[in-house]
Amino acid sequence: MEIVAESVPEVQNNIVQSKGLPINISYKREGVATSTVVTPIKSIVADKFAIGIAMNNVADMKLPFFTAVYEGGHYTFETLKQTIVGLYDFFIKIFTGSANFAEISGPVGIAGIVGDAARLGFTYLLMITALISINLAVINFIPFPALDGGRILFVIIESIIRRPIPAKFTNWVNLIGFGLLMLLMVIITYKDVLKLFK
Repeated sequence: MEIVAESVPEVQNNIVQSKGLPINISYKREGVATSTVVTPIKSIVADKFAIGIAMNNVADMKLPFFTAVYEGGHYTFETLKQTIVGLYDFFIKIFTGSANFAEISGPVGIAGIVGDAARLGFTYLLMITALISINLAVINFIPFPALDGGRILFVIIESIIRRPIPAKFTNWVNLIGFGLLMLLMVIITYKDVLKLFK
């Protein structure tokens, strides 16, 4: 089946009418015309099919209250899981020397992303805000000095050895950890600034 449509509703109707059969989609990327075959799957709306594409003209999907709560929770869980996996892979790559800092963003990059989301609409701004909050929460719980996760790690160690860790040692470890975090932030910010001039 091939989609031939000139409007967003026509594209949506053709996808729904495909009944799950493969669809041939032609599109342009950077001025180059190409095509691909995708298979629609059942969406969160009963008896409707969907594919993972984004169109210029978009709208908010309104769901029943309990369905919206469930889908919101499911989306949050999946985002949390992917964030944890992504950060784990990134830090592993840092220690192996294969990390690609272009894949992450600091304050400068985040400001640009938030600006783009705000131009697309309130829903996108809300989603990017939630995504940033989830990322910050996951990062803060990493068992690394100067983060809450590092403090929790010290508490666990103290409960195991049944005596407090010397304050001088804790302060030095937190200071070194903070310095490394600041170094990482400088590198990421430098990469973000370079992206602005490309």
